[in-house]
Amino acid sequence: MARGITKPSKGGDASKKSITTTTSKWWSQAVDMVTSIVGTEERKVKTTPLSYKKRIVLFGSSSTEGTGPSSRDKFYGKILESRMASLGYEFIYRGVGGDNTPGAIARFYKDIAPVDADFVMLAFTIGNEGIYTATDKVAIYNQFKKNMLQLCHMVKQQGAVPIVFTQAPTNSYTAEYYAYAQKLQSEFETMGIHCVDWGGVLDDQTGKPIAGISPDGIHYNDAAHVEIANCIPPTLFEVAPFQQGGYLPTPEGYINTGALTTSSPISHVPTNLTTFTASMRFRVPTIALAGVMSFNSVDRLVLNTNGSLTIYTTTTGTVETVAPSGSFVGNMWYTVTVTYSLLARTVKVYIDGVLKYTKTGIDLTVSKWGVGGRDTSTATLKNADIADVVLYRTRLKDSQVMALHEGTIPQTSLEIYSPMHDKVVAPKTYLTNLAPTNANLYIDGGETAITVGNPSV
Repeated sequence: MARGITKPSKGGDASKKSITTTTSKWWSQAVDMVTSIVGTEERKVKTTPLSYKKRIVLFGSSSTEGTGPSSRDKFYGKILESRMASLGYEFIYRGVGGDNTPGAIARFYKDIAPVDADFVMLAFTIGNEGIYTATDKVAIYNQFKKNMLQLCHMVKQQGAVPIVFTQAPTNSYTAEYYAYAQKLQSEFETMGIHCVDWGGVLDDQTGKPIAGISPDGIHYNDAAHVEIANCIPPTLFEVAPFQQGGYLPTPEGYINTGALTTSSPISHVPTNLTTFTASMRFRVPTIALAGVMSFNSVDRLVLNTNGSLTIYTTTTGTVETVAPSGSFVGNMWYTVTVTYSLLARTVKVYIDGVLKYTKTGIDLTVSKWGVGGRDTSTATLKNADIADVVLYRTRLKDSQVMALHEGTIPQTSLEIYSPMHDKVVAPKTYLTNLAPTNANLYIDGGETAITVGNPSV
């Protein structure tokens, strides 16, 4: 080498080191990690597994540590693991009770980085951040948001997909803290981050936990953890790596049902759908008796010849009025939305985003979600234009239902969004789903009359 020329550093040799994870936890362990020096910074070396398995890490505080349920196998992570193990998913748990975002950042490189995750689910709360006692609550809010975004970036630097849990209610929530929680959710949704909404399945819609689900006002019981598991779309992990989060577009278009010949022309058979929001837009040339939406072969919404909308549930055993005579007329678009909470046993029905009907004490099981009819009935939504069919695995709040009617489609716990802008429709096929899942609405094999609508009309 010529005098005066310095050979550039190529970095140190790779070496294996033992990383001890957070101590005194049930998952505490030492993890071997291969590292190398790049410049002056030690870096983890990506390794290649010898078999295909998708690794999901749950990273959060006490609920993710397993606090609340009667036993560890009853907490939401173990429920998910038991359901998804046969599909090639592996779960790793990194919850620490009372942890906040500064603590999460501090332990990230010993608890998360070494395990080569494919997905990291972030479950942290503004309560643990100290917002209840802080003098400057806005500063705590901004710190939490900033740190959560940093954690998402750190996850991405590891080659994994971050998925953020929305804020879950506690007895400490006031209207002020509830507003902060909702604002956080809306901000993360607009940033293109994939989210799941455990707040929607646990919240009584005033910011408190649904009665009977929180033994100590902070944590959640066995039944609530089942609902947390159920609010995560089963196929989210198959699609999320390839799809940006955030709001979905609302493209123009619709389908026309024509002279329907089967009782359940368009349907979806979900798995573990217990708390939900189901919505659709439709118009008919003339008002006639028709099933609008159904949840099994019995429970359904019905449009009547006098322009009223009624609901029948097995629990009530009677037909009840949602909207009176004359509420629906021909050649007008309407949005009909139904929300249901299993834990609150409450069903709500909205028309054009406005709450029209509420009933508690209802047991509603979704075995087959039908659009435009139901099994065993000939009263179908014939000659109807249908658009923007939506199914969430959470219960939307009143303001969110109105936003949905106005065309805001967040992907948080979204199972299906079929705008019905398909250019080709045929029997025994599926309608386009823009949600980050592999779920689809199915066109019955006997339905040859369903056609593509004209977006200009």
